Amino acid sequence: MSGKADSKNMLGLKWAATICLPILLAIVLPTSETFTPTMRTYMACTLFGILLFMFELFPGAIVGIIICMSYPIFHVCSLKQALAPWCEPVVFICIAILLLMEEVQNTPILKRMSYWIISKTGGSYLGLLIGIVLIDIVINFVIPAGSNAYIMMAFALALIKALDLEYFNPMAVSILLITIFGLRESNDWIYGVQAIGTSVAYCQATVPDLSVGFIDIILDNLIFIPIPFVVAFLYTKIFKPETPFKGGKEYFKTELKNMGPMTTDEKKVAAVLILMLLYLFTSKWTGFDMNFGFIVAPLLLWLPGIRVAKSENLGNVKIAPPILLATTMSIGTVGAAAGVGDWVSGMVTPYLTGSSPFLFTGMVWIIGVISNIFLTPAALQAMFCGPLAAIAVDLGYSAKVIAYTIYHCGNQIFFPYETNTILVYFSLGFMTMKQFFKGALSKMAVDLLFVLCLAVPYWMFIGLF
Repeated sequence: MSGKADSKNMLGLKWAATICLPILLAIVLPTSETFTPTMRTYMACTLFGILLFMFELFPGAIVGIIICMSYPIFHVCSLKQALAPWCEPVVFICIAILLLMEEVQNTPILKRMSYWIISKTGGSYLGLLIGIVLIDIVINFVIPAGSNAYIMMAFALALIKALDLEYFNPMAVSILLITIFGLRESNDWIYGVQAIGTSVAYCQATVPDLSVGFIDIILDNLIFIPIPFVVAFLYTKIFKPETPFKGGKEYFKTELKNMGPMTTDEKKVAAVLILMLLYLFTSKWTGFDMNFGFIVAPLLLWLPGIRVAKSENLGNVKIAPPILLATTMSIGTVGAAAGVGDWVSGMVTPYLTGSSPFLFTGMVWIIGVISNIFLTPAALQAMFCGPLAAIAVDLGYSAKVIAYTIYHCGNQIFFPYETNTILVYFSLGFMTMKQFFKGALSKMAVDLLFVLCLAVPYWMFIGLF
């Protein structure tokens, strides 16, 4: 009974904070010539939405709609301005990729690929983690959407079960952390619609002539490929197994053998995915819009003679991701219309003007990582990409640097609540907060070293600075 009462009290406190803090901000925060009442109202509305997200008082999609509607209701902008980002190509690409993910799962091809990779690399603890990273990379190429984290979560849990690992076992912790961090860190150099793709879209809103293709993202960020492999090595030292690792290689060889030969449907899916990747890789030279590759691929699986897609796949497409994506874009565009972008630029420009590439990138990284404690990664991209891209261009730097660095910032987290997918992984109950801190902070240190010591010189060499 007391447990129910405590839960009720906690819910009441969450609602009190969610309602009172934005009102307090709107009343107390002073305005000036540069910080207008409209900007203050915008911040109050946005804070209300962030608190709804953080305390999980409503489903994410409902919160997204509330945020978008709050801006015109409180006269921050017009309804048309608030909903304009919902018509952006990236929103429809997100829907297409989610549909492709549902269609691909009609066959066991992803499971087959995963078993094959682990059967080749999983003879040691480090080999097992490297195998997971390789699967993350393949999955990110095949399904470049944040929802692939849930496919990989199911795989990670199956792996933990196969190895008979208990809760809080260091190896179980490392498997879960390298699974989600491997996905996110490989997006440092692989196009993801909810990753660098979103950062680029925000930068293009300020720098319209910015052109970034699928292959450009890979070539500009090759230097980051080793990050998840370095993190995997660190995890074998930080999360040492309680008993010697016996290896799961034979288990996966057996499972792969039990699957039998590839089915006809698997071959069809493989052919479509290969065609999609070929289109994406060659779009830089053909001049074709890479977005068509993501949109056409799921449609091909409906054609006679190929027909792997099923009617229920349409009904299974999650509506929340595209709504949340459109919402975070609305936060950015409405903020820009309200003048928040210019205000942020005015605050940080004196510190960034005349700075060297190393100091510029380091300060952007620090600003982004600290802000990410209070914002979701998507909101971070919406708030900072546009204004900082304008500053970069004024300094003679490429806006690409901002798109890439801000995405990195959204990946550096102190607390699980900062990112929905990581929160889901943490909520599985396999790790303590102390174990999570060890994994997250060690990865953050690796990322900072790579950005400042390797990426900046590389970006200088290829002409981004």
